[in-house]
Amino acid sequence: MVRICMTGIMLALLGAVAGPAYGDAVDDALAATGIQGADSLDQKTAKALKLLNDQHYFYSKASSLPKSPPFDLEYHLDSLRTPREILSQKIGGGCGSSALAFAAILEKSGVRAENIRIVASVVNGDYGAICRKKPSPRFDNPQTSADGHVFVMIRFADNNWYLINTTELSGSYKKVKVPDPVTLREQMSKGPVPVPREAYQQLLAIPSVKALYEPGMIIFQIWKTSDYPKHTFEDRLNLIASGSVGERRCRYDPDSVRLTGTKAAIEQVLSPPPVLESVRVRLDGWTAMKPMLLFLLS
Repeated sequence: MVRICMTGIMLALLGAVAGPAYGDAVDDALAATGIQGADSLDQKTAKALKLLNDQHYFYSKASSLPKSPPFDLEYHLDSLRTPREILSQKIGGGCGSSALAFAAILEKSGVRAENIRIVASVVNGDYGAICRKKPSPRFDNPQTSADGHVFVMIRFADNNWYLINTTELSGSYKKVKVPDPVTLREQMSKGPVPVPREAYQQLLAIPSVKALYEPGMIIFQIWKTSDYPKHTFEDRLNLIASGSVGERRCRYDPDSVRLTGTKAAIEQVLSPPPVLESVRVRLDGWTAMKPMLLFLLS
């Protein structure tokens, strides 16, 4: 069963596994996964997903879900808590909670933070309800729940990056190859970037939400786990529009977002032309990006 990540509706799957509620909650969760130091990243991924989703680890106290602000709006379970709070409180959450908890467990297991990213997306139709055109400010009170999904990007041993839906069960999750974070950000600076459909195929198989996700989703921001900002639902609308919590101006036209749902647009993102390579160069304490041409030797 897949948890549906929508800001207006979240499935509260009551869990069967209860761990210690206090102390270092990420350490406790890591111990509960059974991850060993010699495990491959694929094994660590499967074990973390098994704990979080098969066993509903952070849902064991979902019946005590607080109803007072700010958690009377369920989206704030995902957006206003740290991984440690998610894993210690065990009161549930959606795809954002799953992604943060998953990423924190992997980092605690020894996966470098540099090799993990949180990827937030919004469904194409809801972007159109938030933004009228670029660079106009977003609508003040858009009639939308700004639905979407949060994924995790990981660099595996083959040095490629893969997108993972961390709400899927351990036996059925998919790794979808995507460009590295620097390349994705460059693509996002030029236009909307679609989420590969293969990454959320299981959502499309659910009749009650198929129509919501069928037009596609775009990525609106990518963060390291430690950089994921606490934010309100109003902040989310800004993030979707501009990529920044404090900026209301829309960076994409709704028509260009709608077109990302085409097969050709998705394939272009998955296989960008290998013309430039972004190389990080350290200059006087600052990190600069220096594009270098790749010369192919025959």
